Amino acid sequence: MKIVLLSGGSTIHTIRWANALSIAGMNVTLVTQHPLLEPIDSRVKVKIFPNRGWVGYFLMVPAVQKLINEIRPDVINAHYASGYGSTLRFLKGAPKLISVWGSDVYLFPYRSRLCAWWLSGNLLAADAIASTGHEMAKQVHRLIGEKKQIYITPFGVDVSRFSGSCGSPNKVSHKNFFVIGTVKALSHVYGIDILIKAFWLLVQRHPDGISGKALKLFVIGDGPDKEKLMKLCVDLKLENAVTFIGRVPHNQVPEWLGEMDVFAVLSRSESFGVSAIEASAAGLPVVASNVGGLPEVVLNDKTGKIVAVENPEDAAYAFSLLLSNEVLRDNLGQAGRALVAERYTWDACVENMISVFNEVVKKERH
Repeated sequence: MKIVLLSGGSTIHTIRWANALSIAGMNVTLVTQHPLLEPIDSRVKVKIFPNRGWVGYFLMVPAVQKLINEIRPDVINAHYASGYGSTLRFLKGAPKLISVWGSDVYLFPYRSRLCAWWLSGNLLAADAIASTGHEMAKQVHRLIGEKKQIYITPFGVDVSRFSGSCGSPNKVSHKNFFVIGTVKALSHVYGIDILIKAFWLLVQRHPDGISGKALKLFVIGDGPDKEKLMKLCVDLKLENAVTFIGRVPHNQVPEWLGEMDVFAVLSRSESFGVSAIEASAAGLPVVASNVGGLPEVVLNDKTGKIVAVENPEDAAYAFSLLLSNEVLRDNLGQAGRALVAERYTWDACVENMISVFNEVVKKERH
């Protein structure tokens, strides 16, 4: 099967899908306006177009259509409905599948009536739609009604790469302190400021630490809010307790998770929660905000704690509860790992995605 992926090359999710489909025997061409930041399978053909941003999605249409005419793919899959979905809208020559990611359907359509109208047009122009979770599928239905079938195609995790016992050789053993951590882009939507404020409340509540251990916060990721967040730590006198590690290659994420005792995802908006699944695969209890698809992947009181959105006090209480109870941490972490093994293994998710491609192609041929 020939597949053209229209997607951001700078995101690990794009690279993982492209690599997995190629390894599975698909003929994959990745079309993107973003540079690749992670290694990609040598068999994947990559076409990077120079025009960036909103205008770029339109300017690349003629060249992409020419490429489609040459390749004659079985299916075109655009990831991110408001961006590459705009390019897909004007393409012809193969069945079209849009994969929605989150902010494209949760945030973009509410910027203005024009944005809502445009996004609805992109979604309706596709032959089928894919969503990583059921909650986001409901959001798509709220936008366009029941006019299109929505396939559920979650991001998966290679469970064998994650282990709660692994530790990074680059860090000092933290046997004398507890680590709360997160792996997210440093942008407003992901609530890193909420996490820092929750951590400050935790420190105020436990100035001498918990069970004889000091408290640390690891923030892994980069983004536009980094300087603002670092200043917040200074203002709260947390600069010695919070470590900004920066972006790390995806293959190093398991090592960093092995340094943590509790994982946090306090997003203001979140479509699915891949980082939460990876943390669960590593055997960590997860504290997540009650938003979007997070309650789908973090089961309250079973694999972690669901807390109110934009509520540092609620999150701080959950952190305190977990760090004060080793048995609870272990039980939630083990249950999380079992949940991932049952629902979100990478191989099963790839097989599911391929079956969706086959079904979309089959329907269009008939």
